[in-house]
Amino acid sequence: MRLNLQRRPLNVGAVITPTDDQISTCQEAIKLEEDKRKNWRLENIRRKHNYIPFIMNMLKILAEKGQLVYVFLEPSFPHPSFGSC
Repeated sequence: MRLNLQRRPLNVGAVITPTDDQISTCQEAIKLEEDKRKNWRLENIRRKHNYIPFIMNMLKILAEKGQLVYVFLEPSFPHPSFGSC
């Protein structure tokens, strides 16, 4: 029993040439990765910053103005009597 296999020329260019759809999918994936890494960079900057001096200064200023009590008593911050800090 002999198999009858016909040889057809193989168009290698058509096989390995990526389609426009594949290219756009890859470009979109690259863009998402770049955006993700940009967000990570910003989060790392925020994580490394020391906010304690800022918070302490804000609490000190609110206490000097007599408005610190309102921050803890009133759920609606800022209190109407705050005006501009």
